[in-house]
Amino acid sequence: MFKDQSQTSLPPEETKAERTRRKVFDTAMTLFRGRGFDETTMRDISKDAGMALGTAYYHFPSKEAIISAYYESTQSRHHAYVTEHLAECKTLQERLHMVFHSKLEQVQGDRRMLGAIFKFNGDPKHPLSVLGDETRELQRQSVATLALALRGERLGREVAELLPLALWALQMGLLLYLLYDSSEGQRRTFRLMDQSLALTVQLLGVVRNPLLGPVVTPILRQVGQMLDDAQISLKDRPPILQELK
Repeated sequence: MFKDQSQTSLPPEETKAERTRRKVFDTAMTLFRGRGFDETTMRDISKDAGMALGTAYYHFPSKEAIISAYYESTQSRHHAYVTEHLAECKTLQERLHMVFHSKLEQVQGDRRMLGAIFKFNGDPKHPLSVLGDETRELQRQSVATLALALRGERLGREVAELLPLALWALQMGLLLYLLYDSSEGQRRTFRLMDQSLALTVQLLGVVRNPLLGPVVTPILRQVGQMLDDAQISLKDRPPILQELK
């Protein structure tokens, strides 16, 4: 489903510096995926890229900086894919399936590399921690991409505030499970994804039942307050999340 366009032909207006930076990035990704993140050095990258070590360091001061660029590129390409294909999906479940499936498929081939850098998630201050402060903007962007699947749905204020964050948490859990899934083609992860999304749509139907509003609404408000107190919710909401209210 997802077509990786990270190494397609470049626009003619790209500068020499941008081409050099991209060459360092593409070379590093090839080595990280083939040799391993820990086993690859900046010297290895510069050698395979055919440039001086200082040139590689000029564009990326460390291997971690290259992975940060990978995070940004991955999120940008996923958002572009979702935006392009959203109109093809007629139901909420179809839209959610497209968004989640394309994300998992996008990183499926990078399981080895992502597994090697997952250790950084134990340090919330590390720039590569996907749950840390340094990646907060990427977290917001990811939530906004997921929220695109909810556009046009009639959601109460409490649901509109919580659901995108809940979907993001589900996506993060599935990505983690993907790293450990040794089944052929990671079929267990994709099956778990399908089952989770089907259940999500069913539960959303229950939550939106007007007869249950007096019971459900106070609970959702309490959950929202708990997340705010724990500083888990993303207060600076992207425009698409504000549209859902």
